[in-house]
Amino acid sequence: MKKKIIILVSFILILFAITRILTLARYASNSIWNYYLNSKGFYFESNYLGETEKINTHNTWNGSSVNFNLKNYQNDNLITDDNISYEVECELSRIDAECHLNGTNNSKITSSLTGGVTSTSLLYFDIVSNTNISDIEVRITAKSTSPYRKTLRGRFVLHKVENISGNIEYEVENNAIYSKLFISNYYNQNKCLTVSWNNNDIRVVREENMSNISTNVEGVINQFDININSNNTIYVKYYNLGSNIVTKNMFNILECNNT
Repeated sequence: MKKKIIILVSFILILFAITRILTLARYASNSIWNYYLNSKGFYFESNYLGETEKINTHNTWNGSSVNFNLKNYQNDNLITDDNISYEVECELSRIDAECHLNGTNNSKITSSLTGGVTSTSLLYFDIVSNTNISDIEVRITAKSTSPYRKTLRGRFVLHKVENISGNIEYEVENNAIYSKLFISNYYNQNKCLTVSWNNNDIRVVREENMSNISTNVEGVINQFDININSNNTIYVKYYNLGSNIVTKNMFNILECNNT
């Protein structure tokens, strides 16, 4: 009996060691390939997808579109020179629903990012079903097909809250030169939003889709209104003139006062 226990323990230890070695080998292989891609000036990045599967949990999902992006740069100095062709595929954990990408009836789409400039594809998926879906997991796989191959993966864990009709979400993406404030409208109707901030180091770039622009005594923009279509995401460029990192909490976003 003692000999059998020793054999069993030895087998478990060997199996664990083999699994660990394979995991480390896979990690090393991915690291070497990514180093090679970076040396070629190739950048295929995302906010919610990663080289290892990134987990994104939405505890207040209202059943509307879920957004993510793909981009061809790491920062303003590291930009892919060539156009990047890519394909995106969506898979669900349930068979009683369908995943539709970017307003199509398809769970797989192809597109491209323009090279030589910072290029971002704003993507989204919808869950379509004849039944009431309260919880579901969605796996998104994005693969670049040229000029080099790279795969990004993300898992979205969605928990529906029935009494929420929609919400506004926003995030910042800080880069060396100019940065971006992403704003997502998850309501089923268009929204007018007032965006403001109280930090003179933030210099927002004036755009044609802005209205009711306010400035401080120095003539620097510190507030504007902007319209966002339902289940859509836009971004606003800004410069950070200070040494501190800009966070999303530095911005205040409210529905426009139309009175």
